[in-house]
Amino acid sequence: MKRILFNNEADEILANVGSNKAKLVYLDPPFYYEGNFIEYFQYLELILIKSREILSQDGFLVINSQRELRAEIQVLVKQILGKDSFFSEIINISSRPNHLLHSLADCNEHLLIFGRSKLSKIYPIYEPLNLEEQRRYKNPDHDPKGPYMKMTVTINTSNPNLKYEFCGVFPKFNRGWRYSRSKMDELLKEGRLLKQGESIFLKRYLSEIPGKQVTNIWNCQLSSSEAKGSRVAQQPISLHSRLIEALTNKDDLIVDPYCGSGTSLIASIEKKRRWHGGDNSMEAIDFIFNRLDENGFAKKVNFIPFNKNSNNIHNYFVPKITRKMLHLIADECSVHSKVNEISSVKFERTLVIIVSVEEYADFGGNTIPKVKYANRDASLFRNTLIKYWGVDENDIYEFKNNQAFKSSLEYEIYGLINNIKENERFIFYYAGHGFHDGTSNRISTYDTHPGNLFNTSISLRELIIDPIIQSKCTSALFFIDSCAQKISNDLSRRLLKNIDLEEFKLLTNENSHYATYLSCSTGQSSYSCDELQHGVWTYHLCAAFDLFLDEVIRGGEIVTDRSLSTYLSKHVSSYIAKKLNYEQSPKAILESSHENLLVKIRPKDS
Repeated sequence: MKRILFNNEADEILANVGSNKAKLVYLDPPFYYEGNFIEYFQYLELILIKSREILSQDGFLVINSQRELRAEIQVLVKQILGKDSFFSEIINISSRPNHLLHSLADCNEHLLIFGRSKLSKIYPIYEPLNLEEQRRYKNPDHDPKGPYMKMTVTINTSNPNLKYEFCGVFPKFNRGWRYSRSKMDELLKEGRLLKQGESIFLKRYLSEIPGKQVTNIWNCQLSSSEAKGSRVAQQPISLHSRLIEALTNKDDLIVDPYCGSGTSLIASIEKKRRWHGGDNSMEAIDFIFNRLDENGFAKKVNFIPFNKNSNNIHNYFVPKITRKMLHLIADECSVHSKVNEISSVKFERTLVIIVSVEEYADFGGNTIPKVKYANRDASLFRNTLIKYWGVDENDIYEFKNNQAFKSSLEYEIYGLINNIKENERFIFYYAGHGFHDGTSNRISTYDTHPGNLFNTSISLRELIIDPIIQSKCTSALFFIDSCAQKISNDLSRRLLKNIDLEEFKLLTNENSHYATYLSCSTGQSSYSCDELQHGVWTYHLCAAFDLFLDEVIRGGEIVTDRSLSTYLSKHVSSYIAKKLNYEQSPKAILESSHENLLVKIRPKDS
């Protein structure tokens, strides 16, 4: 297994790797620039370009950044690897502060993770459960498999195959079993199901839990043995071990051209990875050799000394940073400086109502046209809320197709909104045909009749807007993926007259923490795309979180009403024009006096 240690400049080390060879490039460059900001970033730009050349298509670039340079580095890397290259930020709590800022100790390291392409994949890593977490697993019935936790075995679903009686229990209303009947029989036979009254639970055994999935907040500390005798900056082996586990596989090549104390190299050997590493300091090389020798690894390493005939890095031609890049850096910094000005409301629970009508009831051959991918859109939105917004799946109420009868929606939604509390947030999502009847905005239901639209559809104001305004709810979001026009093709979601924005403005006027997002502007259609197999607007809405896009997720952690609105307006319009040759401009109705926090995002791979 090839492992090479270089005593050379970083660019020379990178030049010796070869194109598309490295799965991980780890950069911990010197952060001194003596006020010469442009020259330093020219140097860093060259290193990043050479790093890009050696990365495999599924590879990762990790940069250990000082806190105050994170925004600038992200802009620079995205210029080189692509605007969607940023994956996540690891914050490691150091044992000692790096420096003082306004008398507050900065005890964190910031590791910025960028992917070479969409093929790059972060693997989940786990840490052992602590004693308190282990105590949540009980064994009251003396199960021989040991302690377990009771898990719900029902889900929100419209699948009729999952709605059946099992052990005398039938799922309530819009819920069904998580598994097929044969799978449930198998679980029962294995003793994994527990019936208590009218409920059935799944046993999740402690012995089968791999551990607690690690988030992006780490606490990797130097052990006393690691710190002993160190004369150069040193990082914990556990920090690099985690990175290697999350981003690489056995025998992958890891490159570290600023390896300093050699911690990344030691961790790579322990994890059975290949590596190319080095440093321009002979003191660092001596220290690395001593560490390798102490661990019995020195004989397995090829050493390439400094090449005195090589050009110094400062003699290389480095393209000048453009004005555009400097403006982007300035914009990124201004975003970070405004984070503290964002308004937010605290809430303990989020109640979600999702309505999607893809297929309508057939009245003797007279039926409303199908809305392509409406149910897929609803499911995608639901999963996004659970995965990235932290919404409990039990607080999401879905009404799809024949669950969305007019009478059912009016009864169920009234009851849900009527019981909402002041410390709860409300989210409403609709995908289907919508229109304005001259008096109010209306949404179609499963049993909406094309010959009697007014009496068989629902007024949004009566169903949602007025009840929410009259409720105690202090934070509410409305996502409407529909439109109103004469039906002309099966790609659009439209009926009758244009949707009127004034009703939605009532919400914002009533409460500054109410926001409405519409998939298109007045007079336009909301389109779906066969390539995406989704409505274009909903797809981009959810992709902003799934791809962890910086232009939406500010500072790597928060989404505001304006950042989401700006993103949707830009990307949906562009995609529709390019792919479908139509015009669709999303609309958002927001509080104008300030910016509101929508969600503090969950880490991408938590």
